[in-house]
This record gives sequence, C-alpha cells and structure tokens, in this order.
Amino acid sequence: MAAHTPASGFTDIDLQHWTLRLLPTWARPFGRLSRWDRPIGTWLLLFPCWWSLAMGEMPRTLSQAAELAGWMALFALGALAMRGAGCTWNDIVDRKIDAQVERTRSRPLPSGEVKVTQALSWLGIQLAIGAAVLFKLFHTPSYSETDITGLGFGLSFGASDSTYTRTEIGARFDTTTELDGKPLVMRGRLGWAHDFVNTPGINASFSALPGSSFTVTGTTPPPDSALVSVSAEYTFKPRLTLGTKFDGEFSGQAQSYAGMLTLRYDL
Repeated sequence: MAAHTPASGFTDIDLQHWTLRLLPTWARPFGRLSRWDRPIGTWLLLFPCWWSLAMGEMPRTLSQAAELAGWMALFALGALAMRGAGCTWNDIVDRKIDAQVERTRSRPLPSGEVKVTQALSWLGIQLAIGAAVLFKLFHTPSYSETDITGLGFGLSFGASDSTYTRTEIGARFDTTTELDGKPLVMRGRLGWAHDFVNTPGINASFSALPGSSFTVTGTTPPPDSALVSVSAEYTFKPRLTLGTKFDGEFSGQAQSYAGMLTLRYDL
C-alpha cells in the first residue's frame, strides 16, 4: 500500500494515488484535473447506470453476457469522461480563486503545470468522448418466436433501428463548511433535460399467417424533465469520507429518483 503523500502545503491532493502513478509523467496533471484520484463523483454517475442494467433480464448465453459487459464498459467510459469534464471546467473557471487558497493553489492550473489552452483542449476531448456515448444508435435484430402449442401464434419481428439523444441545461451549487472542525461539502443541481427519441415501431407478423402483419410501438419517454440533485460529503476521519446523494428526474408523465450512501477510504 502506497503512503499517503500530499502535495506541498496544506492540501488534500494525493500525488501518490494509484490512478496518477500509473500515468506517464506528462499526463498526471490532466488526471488530477479530472479528479481521477477521487473517483466518488464517477461512481455516483456510474452506479445508477449499472443499476438500470441490473434491472434488465440476466444474460443466459455467453454472447448476451458479452453484450452486457459492453454496455457496462460504455457507461463507465461515459461517466468517467463527463465527470472529468465537469471537474476540468470547474478548475478553469476557478483558477484565479484557487491560486489564492492554500488547499487548492497546488492544482494543475494555478500551479502552472497546465496552461489554460491545454485544459480547454482536454475539456474538449472529454466532452467529445461523452458525446460519442450520448449519441447512440440502438439496433434490434430480427428474431422469431417458437410456438410450442403448434397453433401458429408464434411471432416474427423485423429488425429496427432507433436513436436517442439528450440535452441538458442547468446550474450547480456547492459550498464547503465545517462540522465539528471537519470539512463538510454540500452540492446541489437544478436542471432541465430534453430528450430527442426516435422510436419507430417494430413490424411483427404471425409465423403461420402470412400477411397478418402489424406494428408494435413502445412507450415514448417524456420529452421534457426537471432534474434535481442534492449531495453531501463529510470527512469525519483521516481518509474516511461519508457521502450521500439524491438524484431525481420529474415530468408530467413519469418520475424517477434514486438515493445513495457511500463510505470512501482514500489509500
């Protein structure tokens, strides 16, 4: 286990975190810009995604398991990229303030390890990765059912393609205070999301009745939703942080919400 080695002065940056030690020297400041050494934000984005996958049907074949693993990896990449982009933008905007605070003045931008143009380029790369994950094409292959009764009720479904794109706009608020002399970080987010969903119907027909085709249409998600997030992190012991988060998405047609409680130990 590596020793906890912070940067010079009073700071909570761990230069010996394994996510930084595994990177080439030139790339480590960019890893710190994205907070790869503090994965709690990535987990908070990723766990709801993996949760939604776990709620689906369990894979029964090796190919289905491989497809599930692919989706899990895709969500992980998107969560890592978008959380990193948010942290990078935060450091770009706050670089002058960070330079005046002892805890943050050793961050890559105020310390001069990274120039603003380099940080903006890194931000663009992460946003491009997130956009590539966001703009998705879903393909449903054709398949047929087997009617074990022999009465001809088995259905044959044609292939279908659909697209899903989401745009969000909102504001984030955060504040740091002390509770019993220990740091307490509280964050909130209010936003609005608009979904562009192309949901063409799937053509189906009874296998034993040629010409008996019809169209199956799914439920279209609401186009507009309000987004609400509230979270808090309390470092009550050295290297131990207790975190909680609530995420909600509300519209006139549907509501979804999730809560999470985490306990993080920093190596």
